[in-house]
This record gives sequence, C-alpha cells and structure tokens, in this order.
Amino acid sequence: MIKMKGPILNNEDIFVNFRKYGRLRELQLDEKTSTAKVIFQSLDSANAARNCAHMKKLGETVLDVEYTPYTVRNHFTTIIKYYIN
Repeated sequence: MIKMKGPILNNEDIFVNFRKYGRLRELQLDEKTSTAKVIFQSLDSANAARNCAHMKKLGETVLDVEYTPYTVRNHFTTIIKYYIN
C-alpha cells in the first residue's frame, strides 16, 4: 500500500517508479484516499520497493510505502487434494 502525501500521482507515474523494482502483477489507484495498491510478481521485488521507495519524494509528493504480505492461493492444488482424499 502506498500512501501519497501531497499531490496524487497517476497510474503511469506509479508504474514507472515501481516497475524498476520488478514485475507488477496489479496496480490500483484510489484517488479518494490518496493511496495505491501495487502487487509485485515476487516477494524480492516487493521488498526492494519497500526498502527503496519508502518516504521517497517524487516532485511534491512523498510516498509512504507499507508492505503487506500477499499470497495467491493455488486452486489447482486445492482441487487435486480434494479428489485425492
């Protein structure tokens, strides 16, 4: 989760500044709350973004980056386990 303090960045600005840390899986901008949710393809990319972009200033906007672990459930494995048992 990215909290923006100052003018709100657009999707393109967020993408350009966070893509350098790794592949993005998802990007959602919420202008009402001045936040953006960025989900990376890998844990290493998310850690790099958190460590490098936290409290970074882009123009007049300061980025407050929070890291929240996110896991994708493998439904195929769940289905196989269901049929095996």
